[in-house]
Amino acid sequence: MDRLKWTILVNSLLFLAFVLVALSGLVLWLNLASVSGLTRGAWSGMHINSGLVFTVLVGAHLWIYRAWIINMPRMLKRSPPKPQDNE
Repeated sequence: MDRLKWTILVNSLLFLAFVLVALSGLVLWLNLASVSGLTRGAWSGMHINSGLVFTVLVGAHLWIYRAWIINMPRMLKRSPPKPQDNE
């Protein structure tokens, strides 16, 4: 699988994991577990497991973009191009 496909896969899964963490956290915070039909323990397990998946996917995301992360300070340190006179 080429880099573009890996990037799309990891970022899509990262988004899905984030949505699950946010949704389950909101349900737990607002005490809506009983309304949803799932137990609080099920929501808590979903929150913990999706949080672990999210953490692993953040690591994969950082690994994919490691060259950009390493090179960014050097790119920011470059002096801006001097304006040219167009007379």
